[in-house]
This record gives sequence, C-alpha cells and structure tokens, in this order.
Amino acid sequence: MSTKSVISSIVRQFGNIDSSDKSSVNDLGNGQVLSSDWINFVKRSNPRYQKTLLDIWDLLVDAKNTPVEIRQKSLESLDKNTNIANAITFYGRRIKARLGENIQEENYLTGAQMALVISAERTKIEEDGKIKQCPLPWKRPKYGMGTRIDNDPLSASYKQKICWVGKLERFN
Repeated sequence: MSTKSVISSIVRQFGNIDSSDKSSVNDLGNGQVLSSDWINFVKRSNPRYQKTLLDIWDLLVDAKNTPVEIRQKSLESLDKNTNIANAITFYGRRIKARLGENIQEENYLTGAQMALVISAERTKIEEDGKIKQCPLPWKRPKYGMGTRIDNDPLSASYKQKICWVGKLERFN
C-alpha cells in the first residue's frame, strides 16, 4: 500500500491531519463532550491543581494562545508535571480543531461552571460514602478462637470484649 492511500484512509476514518502539530490526528468531538472529558480529567488529577486546570481551560477555549504556549506558561504552576502538561496540549489541539472549522454553536463550559459541577459531584460521592459505612454483622467463624469488641448497638454486650471459639472447633 502506498503512503498516500494510507494517509487518505486515516483522514477518512479519523478526520484531518494537522501538519503544524507534528502530523497528529485531531479528534473532532463536540464542545459538550470536550467539556465533560476535561471535567473527568480534572477530577482524576491532584486536587491542588484544580483551580489552575480550570483557569487553563478558559485560556484554551479563549484561543488567543496556542496550546503549546499555554503549556509552557502553566508548567511552573503545575510543579513541572509533564503528564498534566501533555494533557493540556492534547485537549488544546482538539479545541483548536473545532474552532478552526468555524463552528459557531459550540457550547464549552467555563472554568467556573466546571468548578460547580466538580464540587457537586464530589459532595454527592462523599454523601454516598457516608451512607454505606454501616458495619457488617459479625459471624462466628467455623474454626479458631479469639476476642473482639461487640459493635452491635442492639445487643446487650455493646462495646464489650467478647471471647469466642469457632463453631466447629474441638478440644481434646
């Protein structure tokens, strides 16, 4: 297969190839998908970078600077973490490809709106975690022996030390 046919099949399958970004294939997802992808990325990253990443998102959507320039400017505030910096250029190229097509109906979320979404999701996760923290009822094992503290508030021996012997344990 010739090089031209391979490139044309890639273009048909994935979209245009942008030669200014080292021949990378651009993902042409819509604005809502890109916003939700960035929200998931911010949630997975270290919480101390959250404000910085949301400010970087506003710069990427503003499109006055290239993603590489934004990456270089923000590298110090990200403690020179190249993994996060590479994600900035990745999402920046995706946004640049969408803006290059002159699509007017893009609805990117702002950094402040994303912060509200992230904080709401984190409080929901914390509330769900508090509900599920009920201890399981204790069951006596078949073999062995030992002591435990009774955590069942409905039992008569609540918060007392209980010595137990396994159900099938035999002594000579």
